[in-house]
Amino acid sequence: MSVSFLINSLAGGGAERQLSLILEHLPYERVYTLEKAGAAGEKISELSSHSSATPNFIKVLSLGYYKKKLLSALSAEERTVISFMTRANAVNAEAAKIRGYKAVVCERTNPGQEFAGFRKTIYSPIIKRTYAGAQKIITNSGGCAQEIISNFSAPKDRIEVIPNMADFRNIRRAAGQGLGEWKEIFQNPVILNCGRLTDAKGQWRLLRIFASLKKKNEAVKLVFAGDGELRNYLEDLSNALGLKTFSAGKDRIGPGFDVYFAGHIENPHKFAAACRIFILSSLWEGSPNALLEAMACGAACLSANCRYGPLELFSIKPDLSLYSSKDIMEENFGVLLPPLNREKVYSANINLEEEENIWADYISTFINDERKLSFYRNSAFARALDYAPEKIVPLWKALYEQM
Repeated sequence: MSVSFLINSLAGGGAERQLSLILEHLPYERVYTLEKAGAAGEKISELSSHSSATPNFIKVLSLGYYKKKLLSALSAEERTVISFMTRANAVNAEAAKIRGYKAVVCERTNPGQEFAGFRKTIYSPIIKRTYAGAQKIITNSGGCAQEIISNFSAPKDRIEVIPNMADFRNIRRAAGQGLGEWKEIFQNPVILNCGRLTDAKGQWRLLRIFASLKKKNEAVKLVFAGDGELRNYLEDLSNALGLKTFSAGKDRIGPGFDVYFAGHIENPHKFAAACRIFILSSLWEGSPNALLEAMACGAACLSANCRYGPLELFSIKPDLSLYSSKDIMEENFGVLLPPLNREKVYSANINLEEEENIWADYISTFINDERKLSFYRNSAFARALDYAPEKIVPLWKALYEQM
């Protein structure tokens, strides 16, 4: 059987990293990208000259064009195409109806939250049609599976959960590298947040929580490892909150700042290994790679109990009905805190919301509790082993056999 893959591109976030890992462990015919691949390889075929700079509405309007290009590129031997991400999934399912190959689509986020407002009007019918046309739907968390059944009419009998994979050995190797110019910063108790600076990650809430926490613990630092479209907004809010704010590319690194916007870091794992605590402030997820990778680095992890992913990473036998619980939940491998409000905040003169106060009070105690810190560092590391390639690759091999 000949299997190929389809994705928007190979540059960037979690879905792209997951596909790259799969390609290291499983045989495949080709990788097709809707736009410029962002990676080189003789088995990679680009279906258009679009890039990250191409407006999104043009990419949506080009779904039919991508489909034609894919149909022209596929060989008769390619009998299964596995796709990642919404646009690629839509192209895959529609092309399969014409060519008759088997389409496997992989849902990597929470589409009910990712596509809200006007975007929901555009994407909801596309997503429903995609699920209806796919022979198999892969999600990376049980919560996400529930979401697409309830809100997007996904056929339950076609859904399978295959968790994200942690490249455990390479992560541990990277975690052991020196901190360089950041060494002096990490001699203080550092709260680390890794990920794109974007709406889904809710970092403006973490800034407000940190400003409150800073009043109780002057030594604590907050480091954001990542870049994105909200960087200017977040830096402005940080300054408005009275926090001394470092911006990579503008300021000289030193210990005199409270908040550090480090920008894109080639190796964030060395930060995760050295931080006091790792915090995921996400408003929604599919299953967060950044959290899993921090656990593999042995970081003590706290997370918003967002939909979906953290509850399943932190619990041995997760009760999916507890997603979005407003209780503090000290689970087996990490601590879940109440979900945060997704509304943007532009003023520093607004009092903390109830959930933000709960976060600030809990973190101020947790960050100084050596017993809990030690327990969660060790348990997080042990949990990450459940997501090593040795555990996850057999699930993909079983999918190959099914198809």
